[in-house]
Amino acid sequence: ILAIGDENLGGAPMATTERLVLLRVQLERLIEQLNRLECFADRVVQQGYNATILQGEVEKAQHTAANASLLISRLNETEAVAKIDGLEARLKLLKVLEKALTASINVARITTYVQQSTLRLESLRKNITSLSAVTASVQNESLTILDQAKSTLEAANSSLQERNINQTVSLLQKSKVEEQTSITILKNAGINIGSANIDASGTVSSPSTSGTEKSNIFDAAERTTATATEIRVTG
Repeated sequence: ILAIGDENLGGAPMATTERLVLLRVQLERLIEQLNRLECFADRVVQQGYNATILQGEVEKAQHTAANASLLISRLNETEAVAKIDGLEARLKLLKVLEKALTASINVARITTYVQQSTLRLESLRKNITSLSAVTASVQNESLTILDQAKSTLEAANSSLQERNINQTVSLLQKSKVEEQTSITILKNAGINIGSANIDASGTVSSPSTSGTEKSNIFDAAERTTATATEIRVTG
């Protein structure tokens, strides 16, 4: 993380000194943005994602910022301006990379959510099919709605592959409503059955995905929407 100290600007004409002070303030603001991007890259890596390209560009920008600071301390206004212009250009690139990486991560998270939901629906269907204390009509009604939820989830996955995030979010929400409707049909018949959380191996654990987790997934998808329309994310 970069920081700038007070450069010694003594010996320069007053007008030049004022311009150098303004350049220093401008550089400090740019470095604040650069430090934020560096922290973002570090967090991404800590979460297990690849941020090699972003980190490499951050290092280049840090080098440019250090050179700009040195030029200001040497009262070299013309070259300092050029370096700061170069730093601004690098920051624009970094922000594009940040958006692309954020979108890619969110898509990966939504993909995981779709996979987990698929396992959950499969488990729920088995549970409903094995029920004995329910009439055939109630069971069939519940299974019909559950199959709709599965079809909607498959459509959501197709939309996600096309990076149509708005439609993906809408379909995920629709699938979840259908899943809950299937469960409600059974509850109204006196059968208390809930969705199951499924781990990576397919093992069924305790009751359904928390509201907080669902909200986080949908929020992530919505945050991806604006980025996905600007940047084509691959993989």
